[in-house]
Formats: sequence, structure tokens, C-alpha cells
Amino acid sequence: MNSNFISNAPFWKKSTKVSMYLCLLAGAVFLALGINLKLAEYSFEQSAIPVNLVVTDMIANSKGNMYAPEFAVTDGKHKGVTYRESTYGNPPPHQIGDQLQGFLDVKSGKIKSQKTIALAGFLANMLSISGAVAILCGFGLVIFRRYSVVI
Repeated sequence: MNSNFISNAPFWKKSTKVSMYLCLLAGAVFLALGINLKLAEYSFEQSAIPVNLVVTDMIANSKGNMYAPEFAVTDGKHKGVTYRESTYGNPPPHQIGDQLQGFLDVKSGKIKSQKTIALAGFLANMLSISGAVAILCGFGLVIFRRYSVVI
């Protein structure tokens, strides 16, 4: 392939420049979101106490196609405390009557099941890894643009 074809094409120059900035920006956003989610889950787990839960109800959203569980604590001095999860999902993450292990944050009254915490941790890890890979790709394009004789 003739190197003049690539060097004379402004499209290649512009596309690598735009791709570089896009990778760096998207990577920074994904990495920041992943770290923020991980820190939020960590701080919740540090301030919460382990409890046994039962799913008392499944609340449907306005369209009726997404569901959020309502939990109640079944043991200890916090027995009867209920909390409606704000995260909706389809298929529902739990069924009514499910017995679960979870955590209760006494200050805020939030209850999260271990399954919800595990899914949030997985999402945080995927966001962080995707962000780091995008940042590496962006820096790779910076190096490619800086040291490439052709472009």
C-alpha cells in the first residue's frame, strides 16, 4: 500500500484525533463511574449490619414490565423493618417469599440483598475495566499519532 495515500488523507488524521479524545474521555467517565459505584457499595457494606430478609412484595413500574422487590427484616432487634428497592429489573431479581441474606443500614434504612450487592460490584468492575482499557487505547493513539511518520 502506498504511504502517500494515508498521509494525504485528512480523514485518517481527523479520525485518529477524534478517536483519541473519545477514548480518553469515555475511559475517564467509565473509570470514574466504576470507582464511584465501588466506593458507594463499600461504604454501604461498612455501615450496614448483616440480616436475614424476606421478599414481601414485587412492585411494578408504571408500564408494568419492570419489578423492584420490597424487603422485610425477619430477625433481630430490627425485625419488621421494610424497604422498597429503587432499582427495577426484568426478570425480577427475587420472588415473593424468598428468604435471603442481606444488609441493613440502620441510619438510612436501606436494605440490600447479597445478590444486589454482588451485581453492583460486577457492574463496578466492568465499568472500571472498560474505562482503563479505553484510556489505554486513547494513550496508544496518542503515541501512534506522535511517533508515526505516515500520519
